[in-house]
Amino acid sequence: MALIKGDKSSSKYNQEVANNNENETRPTTAVADPKSKWLPAHADFVAGINTVETCMELVDLFAEGSVNLVIADFGNILLMPKLQTKLKVFKGFSLLKENNLTDLPCAVVACYMDTLQPRIPALAVASGSAVFLFKSLRPYYKFVLPQLDIAQVEKDVWLKAREGNIDIQAMHDVLNDLHRAGTTTLTHRSYMFLQISNNNEAHQFVEHYKNIELKQQSCITCMKKLNKNSADDDALNCLVIGTEDQHIYIIESEAFTILAT
Repeated sequence: MALIKGDKSSSKYNQEVANNNENETRPTTAVADPKSKWLPAHADFVAGINTVETCMELVDLFAEGSVNLVIADFGNILLMPKLQTKLKVFKGFSLLKENNLTDLPCAVVACYMDTLQPRIPALAVASGSAVFLFKSLRPYYKFVLPQLDIAQVEKDVWLKAREGNIDIQAMHDVLNDLHRAGTTTLTHRSYMFLQISNNNEAHQFVEHYKNIELKQQSCITCMKKLNKNSADDDALNCLVIGTEDQHIYIIESEAFTILAT
């Protein structure tokens, strides 16, 4: 049966189809679970945000009396290892601003770095071996973890490689023995060298890195804040950082010096 223009049944049918299409393309209304104790406020199944609990923060970023949702978004996890991580700030359900991040973050913390009025917090983002500070949603400061001690034997191996006084097999034997002894942690460079089985590739690897300074830095695994001298919500904070090599650093947020470790 054909639907005739102006027919009431046709108009009603078109309205139902339009409503169904709108619900399918914009599923932003959360459905209540009768067994849940939570009140659903908003859901958007096409937002595409991937994150973890430690990378979310609720904070009044502009001292306006309203709370902003801050999320470190990992991006599309199907694009690993080339993730496009971003720091996103929402006001209500709208995206207010976003900043690109250079590495995969593990924690986001809002902290107060000064006593200025109005009380505007900074955002600390822990990523890799550094903490990136954002003030008023702009890059403000970068704190890098101190370098770790390197075993003298490992230093000597790479020094001899720079001077051409050691061959590839001897390098592999010394570093492998050091690794198996378990008394020290090798640098990332030495671990990569030990994983190369082809002699030509190992030689190319050594030629590429032998003139570069040998460094060892840990990665941040967790981060929280600690009030410095007051129990007030807007008191000055210290950052407490935990690292992969089982170190804990307490960072003074005004001058970014290490208070204790």
